[in-house]
Amino acid sequence: HAVTGVQTCALPISTEAAHFTGTDLVDIDEDQPLCPDSPFPYAATKARAEALVRAAAGIETVVLKPRLVWGPGDSTVLPVLQKAAADGAFAWVDGGRQRISTTHVHNLVGAVLAAIDRAPAGTVAFVVDDETHTARDFLGAYAAAAGTPLPARSVPGWLLRGAARALAAVWTGLGLAGAPPITPFAAAMLSSTVTIRSDRAATALGWTPALDLAAGLATVRAAAGAPTPTPV
Repeated sequence: HAVTGVQTCALPISTEAAHFTGTDLVDIDEDQPLCPDSPFPYAATKARAEALVRAAAGIETVVLKPRLVWGPGDSTVLPVLQKAAADGAFAWVDGGRQRISTTHVHNLVGAVLAAIDRAPAGTVAFVVDDETHTARDFLGAYAAAAGTPLPARSVPGWLLRGAARALAAVWTGLGLAGAPPITPFAAAMLSSTVTIRSDRAATALGWTPALDLAAGLATVRAAAGAPTPTPV
């Protein structure tokens, strides 16, 4: 936060999950309604928090909304892929054919700096990489760049969602500690297409992503000490 006179300014980072109810989100933008009543607690609380920030009195806010942040230093997506692959537990969902938007961490940092410099108060903007990919194309390339090839096996999305609901019921019914191996939210997100437009970030922030997929993967290989593939 920064204070200018008596005015407080905030630049919170939100997420596309604030709009997610379990069905595909295709080429959505900032006009997509928030879903404070989402069946998934994570999504519902994100939506409610974002709504509170937007409505806050006496605070100038700019809300940025990245999706699937990736790149060097990733402590969320990549470690999960690597552990699942190492444990023999990884499988694509529906063959990984869902299309997804992503946000390389360098692109997100660029958007944050642009927002600090010139975003009008009240701006809400998605910030995503220019390209969309199938989950299989992106996650396969991402994991490979970090030195972890992913297997080809696949499970149907309906089966994964059903298993996640059953596990959630068991965990709740038995009062088990921690989270189940797959949650209903994760199963729904993994089996859904989520693509996003970031036109508003370009107009309101003057921001465009600096790195495309190839350049982003190069930063991952460099951080992992992996060799750059030789062009065929």
